[in-house]
This record gives sequence, structure tokens and C-alpha cells, in this order.
Amino acid sequence: MSVALICDDLDRARLVRHAMSPLGFPTLRVVPYAIATVELELAPPVILMFEGDSSVCSSSALYGLITSIQHLNPELIMIAIADNPSAQSLFSYLTLGAHAVFLSPFLPDGLEDIFQLIQQGIPFGEALLADSDRNKQLAVLIWDELLSLHQQLLDRTVYFGPIERAETEKQLERVLRMASSFGHYYDSETKKMIRTIFERYVMNIA
Repeated sequence: MSVALICDDLDRARLVRHAMSPLGFPTLRVVPYAIATVELELAPPVILMFEGDSSVCSSSALYGLITSIQHLNPELIMIAIADNPSAQSLFSYLTLGAHAVFLSPFLPDGLEDIFQLIQQGIPFGEALLADSDRNKQLAVLIWDELLSLHQQLLDRTVYFGPIERAETEKQLERVLRMASSFGHYYDSETKKMIRTIFERYVMNIA
């Protein structure tokens, strides 16, 4: 199973490699941001780890990079790594398609928990984010993004070409899955709206 880490911080890469070694994974391939697209096109990984808080790659550049890599392998398992992300940052990792976030101090036990959750199909949430207040903030961000995407698809004044609409629907589906994961933070009326949007879009997309 090939594992790649997009990272320019050699110290951080060393810590992640150390966390992986007891788990029996093959050698971690560390790829600098500048050549990530070319390198990963030549040899796409099964698992891709990326720095969510990179000091050398802006958020917009990271989005473009991850999106291009996702097109190479839609089944790609992605894990963001970060030190102490805010709720807004966590949400941005989710919308990029991260299955989980590996938080510092990057210990083997934490990474093992992440892979177990991914194998079980459980998205990251309270099992990996201990701060309940942060989870509540994240739930609010998820709900706001869900409403925004839903409104975009309903607004007939917004033109979507086939590709743009498909991408927006895909993002909406991803955010709906997130909302389900954080469902216990929403009141009954909000849950009902989430279910209605899910039935309208996701079941039609599937």
C-alpha cells in the first residue's frame, strides 16, 4: 500500500514517518509541494497525507493541488496533518476531502486510531477532536456551508455548466455526510432540513 506525504517541513515528515513505522506501513514517500502534481501523477498513492497548515502553500493553492490529485484517483484516502487547527481550518480539510486529521504530537497510537476509523467508514469527529466546543463550532460551519451550497443549486440566476454543477453536487454530498456525523449538535428542525436536502440531492445523484 503506497503512502505519500505532501510536505516541505522535513522535521514534521520525520515525525510522521516515525509514527507510521510501528504500524507496518511501507516507506513513506515525502513529496515537496512544488513537484507534487507531477510526482503523484506518475505514481498515484493509495493514501495521501498533506499539511493542512503548510507555511509554503496557500489555502487556494492547496485546494487546486488536492483537487487535481483527486481526479487521478477518486478512491484516494486523504489525511490532513496539523498542529492545533481551528474549527474553520478543520472544516476546510473536510471540504478538501480529508477522511481524518492527524494532530500533533503525531504519535503511532493516534495514527492507528485514524486508520481503524477509516476502515470502519467512520468520518472523523469527536473520536479525534476532543474539544467539544470546537466540534460545536465545526457543526455550525458545516450547516452554514450546507445552506450556501443548497442555495447555489436552487438559484436559477447562477449558471452551472455540467462540470461545475457536478462538482457542486459532489461537494454538497460531502458536506451532507459531515452534517450527519455531527447530527447530535443540531435541533430536530435542522435535522429534518438536512434529511430533506439529502433526499433531494444525494439520493438523486446516487
